[in-house]
Amino acid sequence: MKKITPIIQTLICYLFIVLFVYAAVSKLIDFETFQTQLGQSPILTAYATWIGYAVISVELIITLLLCFRSTRQIALHASFIIMIAFTAYIYIILHYSDFIPCSCGGILEKLSWEQHIVFNLVFVLLAYIAIIIQTSYSKLKISILLFTEIFIGIGLLYFLHISSEKTMRINNPFIRKFQPHAIDHPTNITLPSNGFYFTGNQGDTIFLGVTTAPLLLGTIFPENDILQIDTIQLDQMDLPFQNARIQVNYPDYSLVDGYVPAIFEGKLPSKKAYRQFENQAYFSRIVKTSSSNYIFRGQSTQTGENILGLQNTTTHHISFNTKILEKQMDGVFDTDGTFAYDPIIKNVIYTYFYRNEYRIIDSMLQDKGRGNTIDTISTAQLSTIHLKDGTTKLDAPPLKLNNRQIAYGGFLFNDSNSQAKLDPRDIRKNNRIIDVYDYRANRYHYSFTVPEEGKEKIREMWLTSKYFYVLQDNLLIKYKRMHTPFIDE
Repeated sequence: MKKITPIIQTLICYLFIVLFVYAAVSKLIDFETFQTQLGQSPILTAYATWIGYAVISVELIITLLLCFRSTRQIALHASFIIMIAFTAYIYIILHYSDFIPCSCGGILEKLSWEQHIVFNLVFVLLAYIAIIIQTSYSKLKISILLFTEIFIGIGLLYFLHISSEKTMRINNPFIRKFQPHAIDHPTNITLPSNGFYFTGNQGDTIFLGVTTAPLLLGTIFPENDILQIDTIQLDQMDLPFQNARIQVNYPDYSLVDGYVPAIFEGKLPSKKAYRQFENQAYFSRIVKTSSSNYIFRGQSTQTGENILGLQNTTTHHISFNTKILEKQMDGVFDTDGTFAYDPIIKNVIYTYFYRNEYRIIDSMLQDKGRGNTIDTISTAQLSTIHLKDGTTKLDAPPLKLNNRQIAYGGFLFNDSNSQAKLDPRDIRKNNRIIDVYDYRANRYHYSFTVPEEGKEKIREMWLTSKYFYVLQDNLLIKYKRMHTPFIDE
């Protein structure tokens, strides 16, 4: 037996040498993919840049130590610890992660995560056998040592996970975690033109407006995906409309135009809308928060800067909040952005175009806080020029970070223009990237992609409890939502 045990230990060492060399070489051959996959890990995201080098280095160093008898015992203990850590990583991914990435190469990539954890446990057992074969320690001492090493392996992974989460939430490196199949099973609905836009919903029934025919209201019922067109009738038709748009907060709806300014209100199923009080404030953006309340963005008559206002068509009251939008340069371009209304929480989210920030506002225009998107640009990158007539214009194309947003159930879905550090190389070629945030906790959760095929770009998106919708060219594309654990309904 004494003659066999050294052979067994040597064979186990050879198996580890083959494993670590193969694993390290596979990673090195396609290091960019390996590092990108680490960047999608829900545990190691913040350290993906350097941890790829560390893992390969450790595997090669252990391999070198296994080659010499004088360092073989140390190498086996190191192999035991690293295999414990790898196994714990997979266990956490399988049982506690919202999504499962892939971080392996070569033949190991063909294994499922369940098969991979069994594979790792076999090598944990082999390392354990090789360690106890020739140890001179007592059973109690070797048991304490191995339990300590198990604690080190799991503790190391736990420390990296906690530290990575803290870095992602506080120090905010720009690395995304992609959720595969967040939306799936697309259904294409052909529309009569490419001028449709989303106006609201009732459950999974979608309402659409038409930019070229502002009095048309389209309805798509989820049970048959058939478009029904109705015409809204206004009690005053002689206004010089420039940008009239419909908003539905079921059963109430409005037709608004900030250039007139005008607000017409009606209640479905009636298609008759009536103009409300005269001399409303002019606005460039507006969002309907109830049957008679609106939050809008206009310009201060004193400073010319963007400000937010609240308008009630029942009480005829208008009030302003000059503190929510924070000036960085000119107070106009640097505070430009869009509204997103959360129909579940009843909050309005204002997301800046040119900086990594959004503001949370309640339905009465009270400041409820702010949050940050995951990119790192906190100051708008703008160049402006002042003309002789006193107007200010952009002197160069600005760096636009955020496009459009949806707020739903306490979460913000942001269509981002930014390329993250470890995004797959060609991911933006035919996709839009949507980043998902718990806006009340100022916490980034995950990202997913929306296919963008053909020459026409996605111009609008919408969300219900079951479906994610986009408008592209003359198509309404309905995706089934496959990943909804964070929605508070």
